[in-house]
Amino acid sequence: MQAEDLGENQMETNELGIRNLKYVMSNLDEWTKSPNEGYENLRTMHSEVNNQFRRYIGHVVKWVGGVYQDPKTVEMPGDVYRNVERQKQEEAMDFLHRHLFANTPVWLIPDEYLNKFPSRAESYLERSYATALSSLLSRRVIMNLVSAETSMGKSAFTVKDLFDRLDKSIWSGLGRPTDTYKRLLQKTYVHALCDLYTGAAASGRMVAKPTPNPKDATECSAIAFMQMNDLLNRLKRTSSGDFSTRAHNQYLIRHIEKTLSVDQL
Repeated sequence: MQAEDLGENQMETNELGIRNLKYVMSNLDEWTKSPNEGYENLRTMHSEVNNQFRRYIGHVVKWVGGVYQDPKTVEMPGDVYRNVERQKQEEAMDFLHRHLFANTPVWLIPDEYLNKFPSRAESYLERSYATALSSLLSRRVIMNLVSAETSMGKSAFTVKDLFDRLDKSIWSGLGRPTDTYKRLLQKTYVHALCDLYTGAAASGRMVAKPTPNPKDATECSAIAFMQMNDLLNRLKRTSSGDFSTRAHNQYLIRHIEKTLSVDQL
């Protein structure tokens, strides 16, 4: 990404954008009314609000594992590629924790709207979860973080930092009853992690330093392998929760085990 694409106040801009969307959503029914018409206008605008929310999520995700690209000629000083600062990546993860992972954005899926046209609340949230996790757990982002730790040492935002943050946001309270939306989030995470292991993970939208390395695939698979085994062991130790939560955990266990049965290393 170009350095100018990430202005100093991008996080604040996205915060403001979320607040504006909440205001729009609270008035959407009234603003889309047409005499003697149905709810097609409401359906269309509700979809657009959700699309815009995903755009904000996409803007924030760019910071994590991000690399600035500053095109230069040989006469110009400074680096062409620079890793995004640790603080900015932490702010991005805080944003995702606050607006998507730890706090389900139920304001996007109010029953009083969804009961007026064919829809499933889960489908809107699943797309938002996938927007974030398919990027965060892409091979390009993981390798950017590995490269940053190599060059920046303790000042870098690391792969471990990423997974620690995701664990706090997505898996806190493991073993307690979960609602439909938390189960959907956890399932989306597991699918993205398994894709990282098998190589099906998207490359992500981040800029990466152009140094192709055949060992990158092994590095990503090894990281995913460790995370999958850790999560698998934790899930197996979990026997509490209500019926739906136990069924959900059993599905995740089976999915991880099936993925690990294919040798990727």
